[in-house]
Amino acid sequence: MEVVLWLLLTCIIFWGAFYLYKKTKSNLLLPVFVTSAVVVILLIIFNVSYESYFQGAQYIDQFLGPAIVALSFPLYVHRKKLVKHFLMIAGWLLFAAVATMTLGTVFFYANGYELELLVSLLLKNTTAPIAIELSNIYGGMPSFSAVMVTFAGMSGAILGPYLFKWSKIEHPLAKGISMGAISHAIGTARVMDEDEEAGAISTVSFLIMAIMTTALMPLFVFWYQ
Repeated sequence: MEVVLWLLLTCIIFWGAFYLYKKTKSNLLLPVFVTSAVVVILLIIFNVSYESYFQGAQYIDQFLGPAIVALSFPLYVHRKKLVKHFLMIAGWLLFAAVATMTLGTVFFYANGYELELLVSLLLKNTTAPIAIELSNIYGGMPSFSAVMVTFAGMSGAILGPYLFKWSKIEHPLAKGISMGAISHAIGTARVMDEDEEAGAISTVSFLIMAIMTTALMPLFVFWYQ
């Protein structure tokens, strides 16, 4: 009974958050952020373990795969533009990956931090499954890596639109590349809510960024050691 209760409660919270978001269009009321925050608070208040909660939430988790696959539809719709600008997109993402990982490694080395912390943080621009797996391989903290990936996605999805507006960035390529590189699937879903073309570019960007980070990771771990 408790399993069903938490499953229904999560769905109700999400639907409520989605309704408020559609009414206000406030990034601070992003459904995935509000739902996560409210559920965490309730779990703490009622002293419910994550394992107990996930017995019901696992049924929601099973929709994650199909949801990611659904992001491929805009790729087909905008395939001509994606092919046309693919080299430019890949080039900027390579620059971003190398720059962020280099700056992070230099900062951590200068301050004498442990390798496991560096590994955990360098993986924040991939997806959670990739970050957890690579963190295990290179001696990081898988749970911390997953938290940082989620934090990067949430913060980008919430703050990204404000930064675009403040910086007067309107081009779909600029929005898509930046959001996909920093906030992966969560940011992609957010930007696609306003601009399908930018969402398609963001989808390609977060996939390429994940591949590049995976390929570059051994080099930076070796350098740090």
